[in-house]
Amino acid sequence: AGRASPAGGERASAREFDSMGIMMAINSFGPTRLLLYCRDHGLGISSEAPTMNADPLFNAGTTSRNIPAGDVARQAVASLRGYAYQVLAAALAWLDIDENGRLFLEVAEDYAAIAGQALRAVQVKDTGGSSSVTLNSASIRKAVTAFVDLVERNPDLRVDLRFFTTSEIGTENDPADRLGGMSGLEYWKKVGAGADPAPLRTMLESDRFPESVREFSKARDDAALRRDLIGRIRWECGRPDFEMLRQELEARLVVVGRDRFHLPATEARMLADHLVYRVLEKSIVNTPQDRCLRGRTFTTRSMRRPQRQCRALR
Repeated sequence: AGRASPAGGERASAREFDSMGIMMAINSFGPTRLLLYCRDHGLGISSEAPTMNADPLFNAGTTSRNIPAGDVARQAVASLRGYAYQVLAAALAWLDIDENGRLFLEVAEDYAAIAGQALRAVQVKDTGGSSSVTLNSASIRKAVTAFVDLVERNPDLRVDLRFFTTSEIGTENDPADRLGGMSGLEYWKKVGAGADPAPLRTMLESDRFPESVREFSKARDDAALRRDLIGRIRWECGRPDFEMLRQELEARLVVVGRDRFHLPATEARMLADHLVYRVLEKSIVNTPQDRCLRGRTFTTRSMRRPQRQCRALR
């Protein structure tokens, strides 16, 4: 209490995710575990299966193949997949923070971990493997701009940004847009390791980036640019898809459950649904300071109640 949350730009209102969050909760938490959660938290929900309306107008009929027709352009499957992937990645990040660490959700980027004077912000993008990214991609340029904004809003913190995406690194279509004869993002990594920053500086100070990025670059010599910007953004491309990330979460929980709580592997894997739900639950809280998960909370509360629930499900 009393500790400030990191400053971030304007994020989507938590209320915007309410209806989406309900659907994700039912899908990720599982109906049986969701009933147990509601029971333990005094929420009213019936465990009886709903009955079909006798009126044939509202009856699905005798075939199970009836699929309602709808406007495909308004089906938000990609958006839902992206939010679900983000919640899953945040659940994994929760496992990584220590007992005194804090994980802020939808405050400074998609999520951000605070430890001491370090702010590690993360942008998460699940593109369904449908595209690659380059320095010309809007999402990449927005990430660089967001990093500069975070640095300016949090002058007392050391800011780092991870761009976590299922997309692979691509190569710019126009050879003139490539840096050092290679993909701009690959050259970015080389500059971080000591290569000449001049080609990348030229790109950052062009009109392809907003004024805030251009001025940030111009205010620094080569060493400072590498230290304050290029070395602080990590392009983690080609990351696992949703199913693989889910498997990674379960595998990590097996280790954490065994080492910290002496849980059997089967019970530890079942806790994945609970962690995902807790992240989702926190993500839709209205106030930024309360959209926070603490490492201490994870080690004391988040495992014990689900442990009893897991045994009840046997």
